Amino acid sequence: MEAAIDRLAQPRRARATFLGAFALVWTAFGLVAFLGDDVLHHVVDATPWLAARPWLVEAGVLALAGAYQFAPLKRRSLVACRHPLGLLPTHGASRRGSFTLGLDHGLACLGSSWALMLLMFAEGFANLWWMVALTAVMVYETSGRHGQRAASAAGVVLLLAGLVVMSGPLLWGA
Repeated sequence: MEAAIDRLAQPRRARATFLGAFALVWTAFGLVAFLGDDVLHHVVDATPWLAARPWLVEAGVLALAGAYQFAPLKRRSLVACRHPLGLLPTHGASRRGSFTLGLDHGLACLGSSWALMLLMFAEGFANLWWMVALTAVMVYETSGRHGQRAASAAGVVLLLAGLVVMSGPLLWGA
């Protein structure tokens, strides 16, 4: 009887281990992003020239996120994130296999979405619509029928947004 219960519990444990490892990757990224944001604020505060031009940081983050949408690493990571079953043959069904599978899948998804998450971190706190739009883009990229095309379209939009933000003071005076 106990053996039957263990067999039933094993998939749950494996799933929980996988999800825990996946969450660990994103938690680590969140911590690094938070600390990086703190450092960036200190740099801006300590640099009067940059403090007088806050749009440069925003334009830089938009441009970084937009450019990364076209990076080969983004493309490879997006494929791996979209198709995690391709990772299964390299991992066993054990708890350790589930953990490494969760880490690998988390890293693949991080590789495909870190720049958009960074942008969400930078813009999303101030604007719920940014958060909604970026979430929709990331979800569609990883699960939609034309995810690669969506990544390219998002890249163009983000690069243009960065250009608008960068040239804003010239256009509207600031």
